Amino acid sequence: MGKIAAILPNEYLEQLTRKLVEEKNLRNIEVHIGDLYQALEIVDHSSDIDVIISRGGTADLLKENTNIPVVYIKVHLADILKLVNVALRFKRKILFAGFDKIFEDAGTLKTLEALIGAQIKQLNLYGIESLPEELKEYVVIADTVNYEIATKNGLESYLIESGEEAIMEAINNALQIQEYVNFEKRKREEILNIVNSVDFGMIYISPEANVISNETANRYLGNLKESFLERVRDRKSYEEVFSQGNEKYYVDLKTIDEDRKIITIRKAAELEEAERYIRKTLRAKGFVAKHTFEDIVGKSEKLRRVIIKAKSFAKSDANILLFGESGSGKELFAQSIHNESPRKGNPFVAINCASLPKDLLESELFGYVEGAFTGAKKGKMGLFELAHKGTLFLDEIDQIPYELQGKLLRAIEEKEILKVGGSSLVPVDTRIISATNIDPEILIRNNKLRLDLYSRLSVLPLQIPPLRERREDIPELLEYFIRIFGEKYSVETPKFDKEKIQTLMNYSWPGNVRELQNFVERITILLGTESYSEAFREFEILSENDGLVANHNEPILKEIENQLIHILIKKGIFTKSEIAKLLGVSRTYLWRKLKELNIE
Repeated sequence: MGKIAAILPNEYLEQLTRKLVEEKNLRNIEVHIGDLYQALEIVDHSSDIDVIISRGGTADLLKENTNIPVVYIKVHLADILKLVNVALRFKRKILFAGFDKIFEDAGTLKTLEALIGAQIKQLNLYGIESLPEELKEYVVIADTVNYEIATKNGLESYLIESGEEAIMEAINNALQIQEYVNFEKRKREEILNIVNSVDFGMIYISPEANVISNETANRYLGNLKESFLERVRDRKSYEEVFSQGNEKYYVDLKTIDEDRKIITIRKAAELEEAERYIRKTLRAKGFVAKHTFEDIVGKSEKLRRVIIKAKSFAKSDANILLFGESGSGKELFAQSIHNESPRKGNPFVAINCASLPKDLLESELFGYVEGAFTGAKKGKMGLFELAHKGTLFLDEIDQIPYELQGKLLRAIEEKEILKVGGSSLVPVDTRIISATNIDPEILIRNNKLRLDLYSRLSVLPLQIPPLRERREDIPELLEYFIRIFGEKYSVETPKFDKEKIQTLMNYSWPGNVRELQNFVERITILLGTESYSEAFREFEILSENDGLVANHNEPILKEIENQLIHILIKKGIFTKSEIAKLLGVSRTYLWRKLKELNIE
C-alpha cells in the first residue's frame, strides 16, 4: 500500500494536521509543509504517493501538474465568520483574497454580505503585478499565498485557517480515495498478470482509455501500435489480418462490458496449426460429420427433391426432425445438413438415444458435476456442451424417457443446461437435428413424445424415403457397395446380370439401404465359395415371398395385403411388431396402413 501526503501551505495547518494524524495513529499519512512550487518539489522527491491532501492555490497547482488525486482542505463558514467578526471592528469593507476553491464551501459571499451588512469583494491577488489603491480601504481575509502578498503590500490582513473538522473531513476523504486507488492498483496488477501470462499478443483498454499491453503485442505491432490503437479504440468489435515483415497476424477486438476492451493478436500460421489440431482432436473423438450431400447415392426424383429441401434447411439454424424407416440414411442426411450449414467447422455430436440405459441418458446429455452421484469423482461435460456452436444429432428420440423430455425442452428453449448435481446454468449454442422411425403422431398419442417438445424439434420436418420408394436408385447403390467392399476385402467383385438386378429391384428392402449394404458385403465375402450361390438363392426365395411389399401399387395385391392385415389384427394374438414382421414391412409402414384402414 502507498501513502497519503499531506502538503500544507503554512505552519499552522502543518502542525494541526500532524497532531490529528498522531492522535488517530494514521501511520500511512506523511505531513509536509510547502507552498506552491515547494509542494511540487516534495512530490517529485517522494515515491509511492496514492493521494495528496492540500489547500487553496497549492492544491490547484498540484492537481494541474501531477496525476495523483488531490483532496482539498475546505474552509467552512464558521472559520470565515471568526475572522469576519474581527475585521468588522476596523472596517466595513472586506476583501476575500484567495483561489476560488478555498471558498466553495463557505456559502455564497453575497449572502454573507447581506447577513453582516458589509461590502464584500472577492479577488485572487496571485499574479497581479500592481495592486489597486482602492484595496487599502478593505480588510483582507486571505489564504496563505494571498495573505503573504497582501502583507507585503501593507494591507491589513488576516490568514484564513481551516479547523480540525475541515482537516479530518479531508483526511477521511483521502483514506476513501486511497482505498479505491489500491483496489484499482490490484485490479491493474491482476490484468497485467493475465496479459503477461498468455503466449500471444494481448492489449487491455480500460474505460478511462488506459492501455495495458504485453511484450508480445508490442513486438507484433512494432511501430504500428499507436496508429493501430487510434484506429480501433472507439470500436465495439473489430477483426483484421495485417502483415508485419514476413508474418501475417490476426487481430480480434471484443468489448467485455461498458467500455472495457480486449484485443488479441495471434500469428496467422499458429492459428492455422491450432485449427488443424482441433479438427484432428474432434475427429479422433468422433465429433466430426464425415459425410456431405455428395455422398448420398442415387438420382431418383424423390431423392433429389428431399436433398434440395435438406440443403435449404441447412442454411437455417432452426431445429430439424428427420422421419424415416430404419436404415434409410437419417444420420447420413444429418451429417450432410451439418456440413452444408454455417456450423460446419464446429462439432457434430451424435447419440442414439436407444443405446444407453434410461438412467444414464440424462448425465450423458447434460453432463454432471463432481460428487453428483456415487462414483462421480470428476465432473463431465455433456453432449450439449460438446456440441457447443455445432450440431447435436439425437437419433431415436422416441427412446428418451418422458420425464426427461421436459428438461430437454427447457434446454432447447432457454439455450441453457443444468448439469446433474449442479446448481448453476451453463449457456449452450447448439442446433438440434433429431430423428425417429416411428410416426410422431403415434408417439404423441401414446405419451411417448411430448407435443411441446415435438413442436420445438420439428420446426423443419424432413421425411427420408424408404428404398422401396426409390427403386431406380438400387443399381447405382449396388455398384457403389460392390466397389466399396471389393476394395475393403481386396477380392474380385460379384457380377450381377439384368435378371439378378431386377430381382434386387423387386424386393421391398424392409431394412432399406442398410439391408442392401449388408447383403452386398455378405455376398462379396462369400464370392468363390459354395456359400455364395446358397446366399443368393436364399435372397431369391425371400424376394419371391415379398410380393406383398414389392408391388404396393398393384391394386389386387394391395387388397390382399389389406385383408391380411384385417385378419391378423382380428386374431388378437400378434403384436403390431409381430404383424409387421410377418408381412415383411416396417412398423412405421404398418402403422400408416392401420391409420389408412381406420383400424385401432
